[in-house]
This record gives sequence, C-alpha cells and structure tokens, in this order.
Amino acid sequence: MDSGCVFRESSFKNSTSSSQMLTEDTFLQRLRLYTRRLRPVPTSHHSSSNSFVPLDLRASSHVFVRCDTVRKTLEQPYWGSFKVIRRNENFFTLSVNKGQSTVSIDRLKPAYVLPDVSSESALSKTAESKSQKVSKQPVTRSGRRVRLVEPYQTY
Repeated sequence: MDSGCVFRESSFKNSTSSSQMLTEDTFLQRLRLYTRRLRPVPTSHHSSSNSFVPLDLRASSHVFVRCDTVRKTLEQPYWGSFKVIRRNENFFTLSVNKGQSTVSIDRLKPAYVLPDVSSESALSKTAESKSQKVSKQPVTRSGRRVRLVEPYQTY
C-alpha cells in the first residue's frame, strides 16, 4: 500500500558497511561523543510580550481590579473601585477591605471617580426632610413616636 511517504533506505542503515557490525564499545563511544556535542536550545521568552496599560492608569486615584477566576453568568469582570496608595512600575498598592494589597498593573483598569458637589447638598436636603417628617409624627404620652400608615397620615 502506498502511503505517499518516501523513505530512504540509507536513513535506516548504519553508516558503515553492512558487513561491519558495531560492537557495544564502539556504539557507547559514539553515543557519548554525540551527547557531549549536544547543546541546549535557547528558550523562548514567553513573558516578554507587553500587555495593554491604559494611559490614565498612572494618574488615576481609584482603580478596578480584574477578577481572574471563572465567572458565573452575568458576574462582573472587575472588583472595585479601590484607592491607590502607592505606584511602582509593574505593581500598585491598593487599599482593599481596610488593608493593603499589591496588584499587578496587568489586572488594573482606571476608575473615573467624579467629585459629587451636588451630593452634599442632596444629603443635607434629605436630612432636613427627615427631621421635618419626624416632627410631624404624633407622639404618645410616654414620649414614643407613632408611625402611621401612609393613607391615614394627616398633613
């Protein structure tokens, strides 16, 4: 059967003539000589590839950290945002859960946190409205406040 492969007979034969058989001693000498001449193949640099680092990462005050585990359906790919404490060339030190954690920049994404000026005024307005609602609630003789159901409240 023709497999399409071409074999040379000389590749399977000894370089010496067929009448001369190799002895064990000559075989071992040639094998040792061959193994002495072997040199290792240079290794490839798997980690030399550069990863994408956003330009804004160096200046951002908060970052998201990529979750490198297998995620469930609709689970967020990033955790955060975490405050940056210290920056190195390849690692950032973050404030995570009242502690510090060092994370590689390959797993980081800048978080664009806007200062909320309106939130302070909104908080003060909600505090005022709560205090007004508390004062409108009826008080019993013992000093407890009564919370009435919405349709029965009088204004």
